[in-house]
Parts: sequence; C-alpha cells; structure tokens
Amino acid sequence: MNRGNPFDRLIRQLRESRAPAAFTLLGVAFVFWLAIWLLSGGTGAARLLEGLVFQTEGWIQRPWTALTYIFANPAPLAILFVGIGLFFFGAALERSWGTRRFIGFFASITALTALVSLIGSVVLGTPYVMSTMGMPISCAIIAWASMNPSATVLLWMVLPIKAVWIGWITFILALVSFTYAIPGMAPFLAVPLVSSWAYASGRLRLPSMPTARTRGREGDYGGVDWEKRRQAEDERRRLKELFERSWRDDTDAKD
Repeated sequence: MNRGNPFDRLIRQLRESRAPAAFTLLGVAFVFWLAIWLLSGGTGAARLLEGLVFQTEGWIQRPWTALTYIFANPAPLAILFVGIGLFFFGAALERSWGTRRFIGFFASITALTALVSLIGSVVLGTPYVMSTMGMPISCAIIAWASMNPSATVLLWMVLPIKAVWIGWITFILALVSFTYAIPGMAPFLAVPLVSSWAYASGRLRLPSMPTARTRGREGDYGGVDWEKRRQAEDERRRLKELFERSWRDDTDAKD
C-alpha cells in the first residue's frame, strides 16, 4: 500500500506529534552540527560558524545572526543539551501552548537574548559573543517549570526532583555559564530568564490574538495555571464517582 513519499510521512508525523516546531528546530540544529563537524577538518567550519554566531562587534554587517546563533552548537555536549531540552521541555511547552505561541516565545527569547547581550556589551565596553541554543533552551525549561512546579522528574532516571528546583538550577547554571568570563553581563542575561518565568507563570502578559484552537484547548485556564486545571479535573472525577455511588445505592434500595 502506498503511504506517500518520505517527506509527506515526515510532515504527517510532525503534525501527529503536536510539537512540529520543537522537533523541526531539533532537526535543523542537528543538521548544522553535522555540517560543522564534517567541515571541521578545514576552514569551512570556521566560515560557517562566523555566519551563524552573534558578535556584538560588527553585528550590523550580519543582523541575521541575532536569530541564527542558536544553530552554532559545535560541541557534542551542546547538541546533546539542545536535543534533550527540545525533545522533553520544548515539545511539552508546544503541546501546552500550541505551535504558534511556542514559535513566538522561542523567537522572542532568541532575539531578546541577542539584544540584552548587545546592551550589556555597550554598557560594559566589552565585546561579547553569543552562540548555541543554550539560553533559549534554558528559558524553555524555566517556562515549563513555572507552569508545572509540582511535577516530579527522575534525574538520571533515579533521583526524583521537583520541577520548581529544575527551574532554579537551570537559572543558576545558565547565568553562570554564559557570564563566566564576564560576570558583569549577569544582570543583562538574567532578563530573558526572568522574563520566561514571568510570562509562563502569568505575571507578564503580552497582547495576543487567540485562535479557535487555543480557545478550545485553554478553556477557562488560559494555558497558564495547570495545577488548578488538574485540581478541577480531580474534583470532577470525585463528583462523578459520588453520583454513580448514589445512583447505585438508590437502585439497590428500590430492589
């Protein structure tokens, strides 16, 4: 039976995953990593990275790098972190928010990170280079943790840890990692991290045009307070069980 060409099957699988943007970002990041690795034996990798990385000095000649720096992940550990972040946390965010809102969030955080690094470079008088998807991924993890603070994750498949602590650990590690040689950049690079927490927790509200899909999915909860949603579902379940028990008791009494 003809199931269509591989490209059609891939598009169908992305749609069925309910996280097409997160998995597409993961695929593109892996392709760029593979290209950098294959070109690493010569000067091709350096030229490719130069066209991707955001540098506060001379950025005006390469304005696109304010968005493309997220695909400069030459280190194997960097692409591993990107893969884990997008596969688990990015995909979960997209399923909760919808693809359009997730893309807007990820693009905004990516551009905001480049902007604050530029401002910090000007204020401190020190050039700064932004590369890898680490900061937007960290923001996505913090946003997920803000929406699911009581969720439990098995760290290394063994140690249970609450999502709220994952958010705090991610915040500290991201801030230290990206400001290691220039600690004065910390107040500036904290802005996208804090903004992600504020937006996901509902403390920062941005104007949006809700679609029929988001209205149907979010209902009375606005896609923010998932803890309240779980409590409401549990309450409905208890009421349903109480009603069924009462109906059975009445039937038995009549018999």
